[in-house]
Amino acid sequence: MQRVRAQAEPDGPVRLVAGQLTEREADHAFACLAVEERGHPEEGRGLHVGRTSPDLAHGAELTDFSGAQHGDPVGEGERFLLVSVPDVYRTQIWKQDFEKNGPANLNMFWLSSDHTGGPASPAAQVADNDLATGQIVDTITHSKYWKDSAIFVVEDDSQAGLDHIDGHRAPIQIISPWAQHGVVDSRYYTQITMIRTIEQILGIHPMNQKDSAATPMQTAFTQKPDFTPFNAVPNRTSLTAGLATPPPCGEDTVAPQYAAAQPSTTVPANEQQVAAQWQDWQSHQRLTGPNAVPDYANPEQMNHLTWYQTHGWTQPYPGEDKIYAPDQVPGAYIPSSESDG
Repeated sequence: MQRVRAQAEPDGPVRLVAGQLTEREADHAFACLAVEERGHPEEGRGLHVGRTSPDLAHGAELTDFSGAQHGDPVGEGERFLLVSVPDVYRTQIWKQDFEKNGPANLNMFWLSSDHTGGPASPAAQVADNDLATGQIVDTITHSKYWKDSAIFVVEDDSQAGLDHIDGHRAPIQIISPWAQHGVVDSRYYTQITMIRTIEQILGIHPMNQKDSAATPMQTAFTQKPDFTPFNAVPNRTSLTAGLATPPPCGEDTVAPQYAAAQPSTTVPANEQQVAAQWQDWQSHQRLTGPNAVPDYANPEQMNHLTWYQTHGWTQPYPGEDKIYAPDQVPGAYIPSSESDG
């Protein structure tokens, strides 16, 4: 197996374990899935580990984790924005396969809850995404494959993610015994340099001129491995926050020390009319379900909605002096960059 480093080999081998789980639309609501042990369901303490909603599981057709070798390929909307299916549910399905069959040399996951727009609140969906990512890392780092693993966690793009330096930057995390630990590497990297790094790890040839000319992320790795495993941290935000109808297994309850810090999902009386307009707007954005379309919504409007929901409809969007209705948002009529319209 190719060892991790461009041009030369370090002391230890690395298998790339970062991946994609594709899944056919399940046509059902939020899964009853626990992320940690929280007592028995009859005690009324929320979700329970290993238990999934029979309604959600029924009829769901899952593809092969390493690519669609079995069954029909799923549609782009179904694969990318199934935000009604929690990422922790996808992770549990992956974990069952991982424990039974082990990983392929290359695995790719699409965990899309942090796109928000689904049934739960934005804060709940981001928590779901963070928790699922942590659970994947926990599982791999406690397995026999950890010593040969490298996990790349990256955004699909920096869409509408302006910061104080540039609007094209996006974070990437490299999780591996062979990666530099506790280091922020500010060198100029791109998604193509990441792909080139993955190709070097797997010992495969470049696909085209772009990745052939790209410099692998050599300085992100070390020849002195640290095999310390990662232990997933329990979520501090309820994964069922914002759901209009609680799942049959009950609401997700966080630890008592985090209960007071839960984001409010109650709309103040003076903003209920504008919030209703946003709810109507959201219902037309094809954010989830069998007709979902990636990045269909206007990014400025989507950013405003996420801000309002996250701040309990009490704070205007930065730089503005009031909470706008959807058609009042500056740039509301500029089509999404992913739209043909």
